[in-house]
Amino acid sequence: MVEAPDVDALMQGELGAWLKSQQQLRDDTRKKMWTRGIGCGVPFALLVIALALAGADMELIPLIGIGIAGISTWLGYIRRPVVNAMKERMNKAIAAAIGLDFALTGEQGRDWPLMLALSFLPAHDKWSLEDFWSGTLNGFPLRLYEAHLQQWQGSGKNRKLVTVFRGVIIEIGYGRPFRGTTLIERRGTRFKFFGLVDDISALGIKLEQAHFTHPELEKNFDLWTSDPVEAQYLVHPLYVERLMAVERHYHGQHVRALFHDGRMIIAIRTEPQFESGSLYSGEDARRLKQTIEQFMAVARLADSLYDAPGKRAEPPAPSDPSFPSAPPSSSAPSKPS
Repeated sequence: MVEAPDVDALMQGELGAWLKSQQQLRDDTRKKMWTRGIGCGVPFALLVIALALAGADMELIPLIGIGIAGISTWLGYIRRPVVNAMKERMNKAIAAAIGLDFALTGEQGRDWPLMLALSFLPAHDKWSLEDFWSGTLNGFPLRLYEAHLQQWQGSGKNRKLVTVFRGVIIEIGYGRPFRGTTLIERRGTRFKFFGLVDDISALGIKLEQAHFTHPELEKNFDLWTSDPVEAQYLVHPLYVERLMAVERHYHGQHVRALFHDGRMIIAIRTEPQFESGSLYSGEDARRLKQTIEQFMAVARLADSLYDAPGKRAEPPAPSDPSFPSAPPSSSAPSKPS
């Protein structure tokens, strides 16, 4: 089992020294946000008061919302580069301490089309990926990142981008190929008027419903597979228990896992994770600890997969460049469609 990095050791080492050197930048950024906020906020407040005195009460509601959103977005552009620089340096230090690599941006893996075709991820019109952790854990490939998927909904003046998925996607190499494809998801995810769908078909793969041997799992999850015998081997109760523990740790929901082509892919809907960066130095140690705890929850899950009875295998040979078996030197920026 990989040991969690020590927060005090990181803060007292090179990372801590670098963070101290950024104090002036943090102070200047907060000051700039304050002065810009006052510079925009006061004229906007005076405009709202003038319109209210003129009797334009109903028109004020959308105006106030647009104004607040606009000012917040503008201030975010001032804050984001500085916070991202802090986050990148802090998360890189965490990753290096456990033998991984971290990058703010990266690319979709080769299984992205399959995830969409199986509705493992929802259909979307716009996507962005961030916070990539990659490398090997206990000798097995690991890649973890956050995804934000949005879809245009509504029509006319009501047309807007709606978030259909925001969460963490985890890819873990299993160490051997699979004969089939297996999907685990929360009970009733594919419920229709007369019950669950009969099967799931996509890209030449047909998954049919199977049943867990453990009653507690049967009560909480649905199991779909193209190979029922292999599926029973894959969905060991210890693994599913850890899967649920990761979901709880991230305060997430709708956890699901896909076994395909020698790797496991896990998706959990969550709020933004790994946000170690801040404009306030007093937050550094707490945020660093929180990020370590968030990542170690995944490390414990990965460890349980290999320690479950009959599951440990030799590490796979490097093959897919989008799923490196060793930390990459860099990651290309993601390009939202």
